[in-house]
Amino acid sequence: MWTALLGVERVGRTDGFFERGGHSLLAAKLVARIREEMGVHIGLPAFYAAPTLAALAALIDSDDEARARDTVDALLTEWEEV
Repeated sequence: MWTALLGVERVGRTDGFFERGGHSLLAAKLVARIREEMGVHIGLPAFYAAPTLAALAALIDSDDEARARDTVDALLTEWEEV
């Protein structure tokens, strides 16, 4: 996603989005694309706080873990009601 939006051939895990030529409009497009393609909701403020590929991957992982916890919590609540 980064390479397509930034028009670069490769991106390293410690590369900064804004250092590689990104700007606010591209950041908004990236966040929207992540939401559409991966189902992960990352707000722009969170992305601005973590603008490297590695930091973004950590945000995505933490969102996946949070969704998994929410699913388990919902199942446990449902089972307790039975």
